[in-house]
Amino acid sequence: MVIQLLGMGAGIVNAALNQRRLFLKGGNGELWVVWDRMRTIVPTWAAAFKNPPCFPEIEEACKRPGSLA
Repeated sequence: MVIQLLGMGAGIVNAALNQRRLFLKGGNGELWVVWDRMRTIVPTWAAAFKNPPCFPEIEEACKRPGSLA
């Protein structure tokens, strides 16, 4: 449930630069903590779920320039 909620938040962040600035300004570090813990198992989940773009919004938000990662 946490991953799903963070995925929705990351989707909003990825949609527009203004929301990204607001998100980063709020000190929301949970997204990066969760991504750091799950990024090594995402390829396994993608294969198991037969869903190659597994959690793409979270990954994109954490890899974009200006992120905390």
